[in-house]
Amino acid sequence: MLTIEYKLVEGTDEETEGLLHDTIAALYNLWYSSSSLLSPILGGLLFDTVGYKGTMNISMAGILLITAIYYFYNCGTKIFETTKIEMDEVKRLKGIKEKLDNIKKGLSIDDESPSPVSEAEPESPQLQSESLDDSSSDNLVLTNINN
Repeated sequence: MLTIEYKLVEGTDEETEGLLHDTIAALYNLWYSSSSLLSPILGGLLFDTVGYKGTMNISMAGILLITAIYYFYNCGTKIFETTKIEMDEVKRLKGIKEKLDNIKKGLSIDDESPSPVSEAEPESPQLQSESLDDSSSDNLVLTNINN
């Protein structure tokens, strides 16, 4: 296995970065071109040896093996731990959102009971419509429907 380690900070040394990018691009093209050359040769040899069905079975087993290796080295089992951590964060944020919604509704954060301001209801919809400004006309419609 080929491992190259550099301690580079991006954007500080453009010459070294350029050489590194050129080297990586050259290695990628080398392997890509080699596989384009060798795959038809090996596929034809395999077809002549085991036939069409055997070639497809071996190809699918190879693809499955490469997929498993890719998953193991790139995702591993940490993906499930990350998902659990993210879901815990989502639950925490939903709890905060509910508290904020309760504050907007006039409820206390601790006891979840209505505050005295929100308990007072007007005697009639006409009195309420006089006390509301234009921006809260939706509340008027909802209140009138509920009354």
